[in-house]
Amino acid sequence: QNMSPTSSNEKKEWSSGCCSCCEDCGTCLIVTCLGTCITYGQNVNALKGTGFCGPCCAIFVLSICGCPCFVAGPPRREIRPKYGLA
Repeated sequence: QNMSPTSSNEKKEWSSGCCSCCEDCGTCLIVTCLGTCITYGQNVNALKGTGFCGPCCAIFVLSICGCPCFVAGPPRREIRPKYGLA
């Protein structure tokens, strides 16, 4: 489900819950088969328009090291106010 940025202060809920990953078959396939680094790269590119490969590689390398949270947290903080998420 595509969402557009909101200008209101009204908080919205996420379009799917933590255990609802199979509701969207395309996203489920990407996350399960191709890895979270691709999804992360797509999300950062959609958010900032900075390209796909850099963020994808960063999360992949840090995931191998066991610390992907260093790059995953900042985009989440940007997404919440942009789309009015709680």
